[in-house]
Amino acid sequence: MADHIPQDIIEEIRRRNDIVEVIAEYLPLKGSGGNYKALCPFHSEKTPSFTVTRQKQIFHCFGCGVGGNLFHFIMKYEHMSFPETVAYLAKRAGVTLPKSRFSATSSPLEAHKEQLYGMNELAAKYFHERLLNSPQGEKARSYLQTRGIDQHSIERFHLGYAPASWDGLLRYGAERGFQPPTLAEVGLVKARDDGRGFYDRFRDRVMFPICNVTGRVVALGGRLLDNLPEAPKYLNSPETTIYKKGTLLYGLHLAKQAIRAEGRVLIVEGYLDLISLFQSGIEHVVATLGTALTRNHVQLLNAYAKEAVLVFDGDTAGRSAALRGKDYFLQGHVRYFLPSAHVSSLMEALEGDLHVKVMLLPQGHDPDTFVQAEGRDALLAKVREAQPFIEFLLDAEADGHDLASVQGKLAYVRKLLPLIVNLGNQVERTEYLSELVKRTGVAPAALAAELHKLKSRAPASAPTAESHYFPPLGPERLLVQLLLLHHGWISHAQAQLPSDRVQEPNLRAILQALYSLAPDTGEIDVAALLERLPDEQQRDLVARLVLEPLGDEGVQQQIDDCLTAIQRRDIEAQLKGLKEEMHAAERQGDMVRLAHLQRRFAELRRTLITRAQPAAQRSETSVASGRAPQI
Repeated sequence: MADHIPQDIIEEIRRRNDIVEVIAEYLPLKGSGGNYKALCPFHSEKTPSFTVTRQKQIFHCFGCGVGGNLFHFIMKYEHMSFPETVAYLAKRAGVTLPKSRFSATSSPLEAHKEQLYGMNELAAKYFHERLLNSPQGEKARSYLQTRGIDQHSIERFHLGYAPASWDGLLRYGAERGFQPPTLAEVGLVKARDDGRGFYDRFRDRVMFPICNVTGRVVALGGRLLDNLPEAPKYLNSPETTIYKKGTLLYGLHLAKQAIRAEGRVLIVEGYLDLISLFQSGIEHVVATLGTALTRNHVQLLNAYAKEAVLVFDGDTAGRSAALRGKDYFLQGHVRYFLPSAHVSSLMEALEGDLHVKVMLLPQGHDPDTFVQAEGRDALLAKVREAQPFIEFLLDAEADGHDLASVQGKLAYVRKLLPLIVNLGNQVERTEYLSELVKRTGVAPAALAAELHKLKSRAPASAPTAESHYFPPLGPERLLVQLLLLHHGWISHAQAQLPSDRVQEPNLRAILQALYSLAPDTGEIDVAALLERLPDEQQRDLVARLVLEPLGDEGVQQQIDDCLTAIQRRDIEAQLKGLKEEMHAAERQGDMVRLAHLQRRFAELRRTLITRAQPAAQRSETSVASGRAPQI
């Protein structure tokens, strides 16, 4: 994982970022001294099983099995690559990274991604400079002023202006080493239809840089200043390796701390909606990027908040926008009648984690106009009155069904019954089923019968895989756990047991890492050991073994017993194989080979008997003979 970033820099970053202090910025850790606990952010639970240890500088969840060091936590929580995580923690700790983080030895993918970041950041700088300093930017400055956007917001969101020129960015990029085909890859310029050159894609638009959770520019969006029938009002960069609009939310890099503090996120649709709310002092807000909410959006938000409020215009379009997101918040309902049935696999992962409400603004208002007209407190009051999502759906679907007719009631029930019965909370299910009975007049027994029909039509769900793997208790697991906790015995074990004699693959990989690290460093840093393990399952296993309680009594005896048990298992396997070979030699009449196999069999039997002696007796025999005990 760390092949392309100097190890000494990684170690320095780790030393300067205490895992407890960093994770406490994300989760409300409780505890003292060495160990701290919180509800796991990576699965739904009611009793805290997510553990962080300051001494070992690692974390582990005993519920879902995830574990690792600080780098792994940030990567998983923030959805970052390893190089992005290193840069993020380096900045936090004040560690200066080498100017060229991606050398000639970098992977082609990472080097390419860095080039894409560079082009987008170059374009954002170009547009920002044109907005602030160019005469052509006056048009955009006037527009933003009429929209109530102040200078602080322009700087904070790095807003810009794309001049009406056909080649301004094209020339700016070429002067700085970015050739037109490269700029075209991220959608900043386009090839002419006749194949004779390129031209700027964004022209005469207010520009909004789109950033990932670390604040790096991954794309741009532009709003046309003059409405032209042949041009789209809003234009975004095309998707690239670093930009997938279904996985990003505008403003999250600036909003995530406020979202954590509030425990709630407001979701709006437009750039200016979000900027106006920020400007009013409401910062726990994100915006979608011209798409309905996706599975990835909800999973992303679930890491920061326990409640999401969809803030939409009060007109029909706003209501339709709210309905588009319903599949991603409700548990298990879409497999029956709702159109977006392809996301049913999401529901189990989100069960009970993110509580969703809907807030529809008064007719004629969007979040931008409402907060500017009515103020921050009025909008927050509306948020507090937001309608639970199921209640919103009950009302919204009622508008589209004739509840005075039998067919209308049947269609209404079939639309909503699967939503309600799959809610994670029993109290909510009971209340909303009662509400469905009240609205339709359908008897509870009839609802139960209809539910049975729906379930019989639903495709059988695939068996759920175990959330994590943990090898069974045995000498291999105990030996690796003892060596993880008592590093001074690693050389003792290494002298007697080659790692390739460990059968379980994950334990074998961990033991190999311990052996390779111990001669170089002496006392092993478990957080550093995790960097030697590229496999997530192996890192999770190390974290659990280190944090699982294990007594300190008789460590040498336990280690020797484990080594003996592994040796005995190997000898018994060899004896079994020799028996089969002896039978074969006897059948073939090969007496010479049979005699050789019998001698070997007898030697192994004597070794097995010797290994069965008590450890103290073996030690006395070894000392008397002047030999070190071997396996």
